[in-house]
Amino acid sequence: MKLKELRLNAKLNQKDVATALGISTQVYSRYEREDHKADYDMLCKMADYFNVSLDELLGRTSEPDIFDNARIEQPEIMQLYERMTPEERNNLVNYARGLISGRELRAASERDRRFA
Repeated sequence: MKLKELRLNAKLNQKDVATALGISTQVYSRYEREDHKADYDMLCKMADYFNVSLDELLGRTSEPDIFDNARIEQPEIMQLYERMTPEERNNLVNYARGLISGRELRAASERDRRFA
């Protein structure tokens, strides 16, 4: 697991993460050292906390991301999306859907007026 790497990159200590996950520092430390295996619910909680996929948390990425090795520059929207909480991501997706629905409704209304 990449817990230690994720924690250090976020400039957090074990106590910070343990508190956020609702577990003791000792239990978190055992997860980080891989002395103890986390159950599915805890793995999901950790992935959400660090804003990564389960595969990334477990170090199981088999193919490089399309943005790896600077093959293409990552668009700003993706950079912002990756920094959002799951709730913020959901709000953004719903907002985008609303924008598209509104545009489609306006286009349909305009077509109806032209053929009326």
